[in-house]
Amino acid sequence: MTAISHGSPTGITVTWDKPRDKVIDQLSHYQVTYQTICEAGKPVVNSSILSVNVSADLRRVSLDELTTYSTYKIKVEPVTLDGKVQSNKIFIAGM
Repeated sequence: MTAISHGSPTGITVTWDKPRDKVIDQLSHYQVTYQTICEAGKPVVNSSILSVNVSADLRRVSLDELTTYSTYKIKVEPVTLDGKVQSNKIFIAGM
């Protein structure tokens, strides 16, 4: 998984690889969650978890309106047709 700034100090594009072949056949969508874990070098406790669903045929999402000088925990989870969350990938990105 990678996170790349897309020309804005408050936005990034997150991309990821497709899941295993076994999961891809049953894939409904991806659930991407993110939350602030650090602001201006200080840990953030109990920050809100934000979520966005991404179509099964895409493997990227743009996250906008993030806070500068902050670090985010980003998680991408493939969700199958029966609603089960498969494996997840966690990424830490700084703004």
